[in-house]
Amino acid sequence: MQMILVFVAIFFILGLVLLLVGIRLRGKAKAAAEWPTTTGTIISASLQENSSLDSDNNTQITYEPLVQYQYSLIGQRYVGTRLSFGHMSYDYRTASKKIAAYVPGAQVTVHYDPTAPSQSVLEPKAAGGMVMIILGALFMVIGIAFGVGTLLN
Repeated sequence: MQMILVFVAIFFILGLVLLLVGIRLRGKAKAAAEWPTTTGTIISASLQENSSLDSDNNTQITYEPLVQYQYSLIGQRYVGTRLSFGHMSYDYRTASKKIAAYVPGAQVTVHYDPTAPSQSVLEPKAAGGMVMIILGALFMVIGIAFGVGTLLN
C-alpha cells in the first residue's frame, strides 16, 4: 500500500508541476500579445538537431527552430532569440516550415516587454503550453484516482 501511495504522490506532483508550467507559459504568451511592437531584422535562423531514445531504444531525431534577431528602441540596440515561449521540437519538414519566414535580413515584428525592453518574442505563443496543461491535468487525475481507489480498498 505504501508503494501505491508513493506512486500516487509522484503522479500528482508531476501533474501539478506540468499544469503550473503550462499555465505560466500561456500567461506569458497572453501578456506578450499585448506588448508594444517594433520592427526587427533577422540576424540568423537555423534548426538545431536533437536526438533521444524512444521506448524501443530507437533514436528519435527532432529539430528545434532557432532564431536571432535585432531591434532598436530609442537608439538602444537589442538582440533577441525567443521565437515563442517554451521549447518545441518538430520533425524536419515541420521545423523547416516554421522557420522559413525567418531568413537573415528579413524584417519581422518584435513584441517587447515595455518594463524590460531586452525581453522580446517574435510569436507571442506558448509552444507546448496546452500539451503541458492537458498532461498535467491527466497525471493529477490518475494520481487522485489511484489514491481514492487505494483508500477505498
